[in-house]
Amino acid sequence: MNNSGTKLSKLDHFLLFEDVSKALPDIRITALDRLWSNHNHILLHVTKTDFGPSFFKLYNPWLYMEGFDDLIKSEWINLDGNINGNNLKCHEKFRSLKPKIKQWIANAKATDITQKHEALSNISKY
Repeated sequence: MNNSGTKLSKLDHFLLFEDVSKALPDIRITALDRLWSNHNHILLHVTKTDFGPSFFKLYNPWLYMEGFDDLIKSEWINLDGNINGNNLKCHEKFRSLKPKIKQWIANAKATDITQKHEALSNISKY
């Protein structure tokens, strides 16, 4: 709007590539109210996209936990055998280890929580 308030012009625009709108079909654009400026702020909303299951992560502290080495060694030896007359490839062995490591970590966490509660109850007795 000009100083006298007689002329309006459209200054606020939003440009978006067609590829972006195809890749993000749930995209929303909102023009916010004017507060301190004579321009409308434009807000771009994108809903979260599902990228599939998260990757398995092996954390360094697990390598130092008691029993982790024994688990890996014993499971790796068990996987050395042939399955249907075929040798397992290294990536197939790692894929087979993944659920066993997850279960071992879940058990280790449960044990740690139990020990923590026992220690806290022992401390509260005194």
